[in-house]
Amino acid sequence: MDQDLDIVALFAANLRHYRKTKLNMTQEQFAAHCDFDRTYISGLERRTRNPSIRTLQKLAGFLGIEPWQLIGPLANE
Repeated sequence: MDQDLDIVALFAANLRHYRKTKLNMTQEQFAAHCDFDRTYISGLERRTRNPSIRTLQKLAGFLGIEPWQLIGPLANE
């Protein structure tokens, strides 16, 4: 599998995981919380959009995690 697709898939899965487990928010609630549009969050989670480094940092901050946690394998929690 292409390495670029792997990191995009990891990011999408991790964003959804942390949004649901740490904040228990819908995409719409999380988007409003982060000042993004719901369709942008949806696109990130569906792998049709890619975040900038600054967006990655902003999302991680709202989730209360480090940015690298959004693009790395999930640790056992």
